[in-house]
Amino acid sequence: MRKLAAPFKFVLIVVLTTAFTYLAWNLYQRQKSTYSYRSFELAGAEKSIMVTDADRLLTKMRNNGVQDFPSLPDELQNGLSRLVEKGGFSFNAMVSRSVLISIATDEFVLTFKNPELTGKYLSELLNGEFNLASAFNNEKLTVDGESYNLNSWGDFLTVSSNSFSPLSEADPIPTVNPDYIVFGENPDHAVYHIISSDYHFRVWESDHDKLKGKPLDHQVFFNKAPAVFDQMKFYGSTRFQEDAQHLFDQPRSENFAWMDNGFILIKKDSFELLLAPQNAERD
Repeated sequence: MRKLAAPFKFVLIVVLTTAFTYLAWNLYQRQKSTYSYRSFELAGAEKSIMVTDADRLLTKMRNNGVQDFPSLPDELQNGLSRLVEKGGFSFNAMVSRSVLISIATDEFVLTFKNPELTGKYLSELLNGEFNLASAFNNEKLTVDGESYNLNSWGDFLTVSSNSFSPLSEADPIPTVNPDYIVFGENPDHAVYHIISSDYHFRVWESDHDKLKGKPLDHQVFFNKAPAVFDQMKFYGSTRFQEDAQHLFDQPRSENFAWMDNGFILIKKDSFELLLAPQNAERD
């Protein structure tokens, strides 16, 4: 059997190495592109909480409290309390701007999007910034004697109470920017939570295939609302006169004929107030 010449063997090794490197890189890029935050929801999750801007939410919690935030497992609740109490710490810069918390019975997954985040770095951060006894070894993150699984998935990093594998395909996160979004709070749709100095707003979209109009900017309506109220509901679309037939049970056309694209309904104690812009055909 003839032996391969040394130069040819060298070229063959280079070619094969390059080919395998490219295939590995291509697979990694494809994995990155197939994951979204919702890939990391637990099967049968009771709820999943998407925090869109951690620093903004923590600042509001420091000013307004955390009592309205969804309930969390004890170790996560303790961690949130430490973050709220620690002023001057930028979670966005040090860890991740956004976070997904997925919770099921007796288990949870924390997901961060930061390609530079590692278990070693998190362990050092917990030790240095929060004085917690922490170590990282063999994909296990230990915090005050409790052990968690830590894994990287493309640009994402997960910390989970149990072994976990993400879905390769999942629904994208809605392109909105509330303080946080809760999936599973309502079985039919996500609920967007917005915290202000005096109020906690819950906003959602109902699925109506028959609606013909497009969504409106609710802020135009909210600017006309009184400063104090218990509850406020907003209905509107660019073709509100037609869509009212689908938004309400047995609506009478004359009830909405004077409105221009929508209205807000405000409740305070036993009183109700309806506010709506008038259209060109108003009486």
